[in-house]
Amino acid sequence: MMPCWNRDEVIYPDPGFPSYRAIIETMGAKPVPIPLKEESEFSFDMEDFMKKINPRTRLIIVNSPSNPTGGIIPAKDLETIAKAALKMTAGS
Repeated sequence: MMPCWNRDEVIYPDPGFPSYRAIIETMGAKPVPIPLKEESEFSFDMEDFMKKINPRTRLIIVNSPSNPTGGIIPAKDLETIAKAALKMTAGS
């Protein structure tokens, strides 16, 4: 994990490790869950992800294959996540 401040946000998969939310809150950041739904094979819903990532996003937790669902994020979605993260770090 990295240091986060009061206005920072951390995107994380839900369901996921129960400690994710607690650690995010302990760091002083806002937890931003991405629901893992059966209809998306328990992967990130990319439309939901793109709505939630913003300049306050400081960390994106990616767990693939996911515990407890076993969902695997497709390579094209991992690329989208990486590109969105790079865009946020560039300040665009």
